[in-house]
Amino acid sequence: MLSTAQCGFLTVLQCYVDYDSNMLINSNSTPMKTADMISTLRLERKRSTFYAFLTACIKHGIITESDGKHAVNPRYHFRGAARNNSVIRMYSARIKQSYDSAAKAADLGLVYRMLPFVNYELNALCSNPTERDPYEINWLSGKELAEAIGIGETELSRRIRRITVGEEYVIARISIGGITRYMFNPLVFKRNSRPVDETAQAMFNVKYRKR
Repeated sequence: MLSTAQCGFLTVLQCYVDYDSNMLINSNSTPMKTADMISTLRLERKRSTFYAFLTACIKHGIITESDGKHAVNPRYHFRGAARNNSVIRMYSARIKQSYDSAAKAADLGLVYRMLPFVNYELNALCSNPTERDPYEINWLSGKELAEAIGIGETELSRRIRRITVGEEYVIARISIGGITRYMFNPLVFKRNSRPVDETAQAMFNVKYRKR
């Protein structure tokens, strides 16, 4: 329904969803006006880009509008507890912290397209995300992952290296015995509600980048 960059814009806006009404709200709990959304998305100089995004969201029922107020369809995003294994938990504070320009939206959009493939147990990017048995996980290859999100394998490899949220890398590219696998950072996105272990915290931290 949306372009990759538009998926990124939606990723940012869902950080501003109200717990009770799913309305888009400002930090002071007032309803977001279009001007507020434009400012939040850093699109003051690209208003046509914003309105194309908003029009697409309203057309496909992702965002609804009533009396000048906008709300996100809870089918796509909501805030609060969830017992459904298909739900992906996003850490809004890190996404807000990382978003500083419209250019960042393209990276966040790629991440957004990968969310359906995050495994419940291991945060592996795979074709069977609800599989609980680690020996039965069907890890996606670089080619398969690239095809799933609509880009080339070379571009995927290049983009993964630069995608960060706050001080965290979002995706790990792991090579074992000549086989490459991909894993999402559980400090940013995950399905389960378990605490994140120290290995993951160290592995994804930008501060540990080799100099």
